[in-house]
Amino acid sequence: DAISSQLEYLRQGADLRSDRMNEILPQKGDMLSFYGAQQHLNLYGKRWTAILLHALYLAVAAQEQRVKHFCTVPRPIDLTPKVQPVIQTPGHSSYPSGHATEAFCFAVMLAALRRKTTKGAQGSFADWLMGQLAKPAADQGAADTAEDWLILLFRLATRIAENRTIAGVHYPVDSAHGAILGLSLTLGFIAHCEGGGGEEPDFD
Repeated sequence: DAISSQLEYLRQGADLRSDRMNEILPQKGDMLSFYGAQQHLNLYGKRWTAILLHALYLAVAAQEQRVKHFCTVPRPIDLTPKVQPVIQTPGHSSYPSGHATEAFCFAVMLAALRRKTTKGAQGSFADWLMGQLAKPAADQGAADTAEDWLILLFRLATRIAENRTIAGVHYPVDSAHGAILGLSLTLGFIAHCEGGGGEEPDFD
């Protein structure tokens, strides 16, 4: 079926394990340090940024778990022991990837914070981000290209997600749809923070 066909990508990814183990192991419980190194994000000196990212994580993780419980997709090791993951396989659904969801949620929020401090930034962040993501990278030689720092943010998010396939605990489709989930949830979170979340529902 569609899931079993993804096992070939895990077999190919296993060839990269020796190169990626120094990323895979710390990313089990900490991915913000990777963003901190890339974007010079010192959370000890930016208390409110740390609080915001923590609140975002709690909001996104709660929703990603709801989707996991609804989907209940078996993990790669459930289909074949040949996968031989290099880390402990989590007990919940493989789909969607929580690491991909969270990696992309952090990338989107950090992009929003960085754009907020950019001179001349106007209009909707969501519209700007979608426009940027539709542009080619600078190394493709186009005149109108995406911002370099934004490309690096999303390349890091993609690498974190890919590392879960390389480790043997996720299919590529888990990460692809986790990325969409993380992006969507974070745009909604940002809209709510900016007062665009609408009125609270009346449960009376």
